[in-house]
Amino acid sequence: MPESQKTILILAGPTGGHLFPAWAFAEALRAQRPGWRLCLLTGARARQLGQEFQSAPFDTVYYACDFHGISFHPLRLFQGLFGALTALVQAWTWISREKPALAAGFGSYASVPGVLLASWRGIPILLHEQNKIAGKATRFLMPHGRFLAASFEETVPVPEKGRSWTVTGLPIRRKLLEEARSFERDFNKPRLTWLVVGGSQGSQRINQQVCKTLELLSPEESQKLAVILITGKQSFEKTAAACRQLKIPVQVHPFFDKMHELFSQADFALTRAGANTLFELALFGVPAAVVPYPHAGAHQNENAAAFEKHGAVVLQKESSLSSDLLLRMIRIFMLDGGLRQRLSGKIRKLAKPRAAEELAEKACALLEAL
Repeated sequence: MPESQKTILILAGPTGGHLFPAWAFAEALRAQRPGWRLCLLTGARARQLGQEFQSAPFDTVYYACDFHGISFHPLRLFQGLFGALTALVQAWTWISREKPALAAGFGSYASVPGVLLASWRGIPILLHEQNKIAGKATRFLMPHGRFLAASFEETVPVPEKGRSWTVTGLPIRRKLLEEARSFERDFNKPRLTWLVVGGSQGSQRINQQVCKTLELLSPEESQKLAVILITGKQSFEKTAAACRQLKIPVQVHPFFDKMHELFSQADFALTRAGANTLFELALFGVPAAVVPYPHAGAHQNENAAAFEKHGAVVLQKESSLSSDLLLRMIRIFMLDGGLRQRLSGKIRKLAKPRAAEELAEKACALLEAL
């Protein structure tokens, strides 16, 4: 196949945690090999990204049925098997049509059927793991990977003989990189902005505790603070109504698709500990307290711990989250500009702005070595 006509198949789960690194990788690959055809295979839920997803750098997007793995629970076994079979047939059809020179997997069960079929057909496989602890899909697919890349230095599952992890960092989309490149943080602003993000689905507990906390601020403190609160869709209306009663400027959004704008505004933050969130905070040097999502296995706890050991974030468990704790946290961040500056400097050292470029370079080198 001529160099200019190569097709790269990129496989990723339908949520932002998997899709955005895949998107960033595609942008970097497009910049390095503008003539290549880039195809994405993801789950149907990715359609929810709507308008934003139309700006992604893919020539074609294939939406497979959402496959969540196979459960041995009697009521779910048939559904899982049917989903797996459907996803395999769909992936076989699209791989036969595209005839990719390389398949790049970015995790989740949605990527498994396509990566397996590509491997069985002799197509070289590149895998990238976003979290510190490799997910089940990545671990399952590791024997098929020619090249394994990780976001965290601490990602150390035992690879197959002859394979090892290369730490590239987490690929971040170009628009965030461009915004961060020209951004300078001001640690002496008269009014500070607190950014609160409870993850892509939001967190009812975080939303409730934040509203209670803001009610406890003194009038003087309220004049020195603005808040941006991303609630998630489910609790948006209730949280927005509660915030309208506060004597403090609060922007409330169910979802926000231009996070680089918010990271630029934030003087300190309270967020989850997904890999995308942590590395984007690092890119912008946002001083942050992180509350790992407690129902995502150990992924977010381990991600946060990897940053905390460098003194780059304040780690807080959701079970101990309270309005009193948040009030103390706000007051410390507001009064101690030196703390904000130290945290900003430490988290910025963990940023990997060249991750997407490095991963794209590895993909090109892998094809050239064949």
